[in-house]
Amino acid sequence: MPTSRSTAEATVVVSCTLFEITDPELAAADRYEQLAAYKRVAAMLALGKQAWVYVDARSAAGAS
Repeated sequence: MPTSRSTAEATVVVSCTLFEITDPELAAADRYEQLAAYKRVAAMLALGKQAWVYVDARSAAGAS
């Protein structure tokens, strides 16, 4: 399932897999991904729906 992200330069489209998970599973994923320096951000899917995705925390918008 493709998702897109607008950057200062262009819109980026990547292929992805969409999972429906519970709040406790999302919290566990946050803890796991944080150890690998990933940050959860909202992304707009090509379907017009919003989903959470993990991105490199060093390159995420608003990263310090």
